Amino acid sequence: MIFKLKADSPIYLDRLNGIKHLIIGNHDRHNLKNDRFREQFASVDEYLVINDQERKVVMFHYPIAEWEGFFHGAYHIYGHIHNSDNTAKTVMEMIPNAFNAGVGLNDFTPQTLSQLIARNTR
Repeated sequence: MIFKLKADSPIYLDRLNGIKHLIIGNHDRHNLKNDRFREQFASVDEYLVINDQERKVVMFHYPIAEWEGFFHGAYHIYGHIHNSDNTAKTVMEMIPNAFNAGVGLNDFTPQTLSQLIARNTR
């Protein structure tokens, strides 16, 4: 969640409004042992499929090339690659409806699906 941060993550999570759902990433395993950390989330999942205003959204920490509903316009929201200039970023930018939700690309603020779509289709 907060890579290499020595402070208590729930202090930061308490500042976020709304209902929080955790998509488990590669740096979350240690934090998941902390009950106070887990209590911050309505759900904790590796892979989650939701509907946002009738739009199907697949969330997974890692970028994937195809996902449930890919051929029917579903969206994929991912993180992991941050703002790195690497092959994964280049490939994922070519895949329609796949959006990097990493904070480094998104003004270090939570983004709605509509905001991610607008930011990635400019």
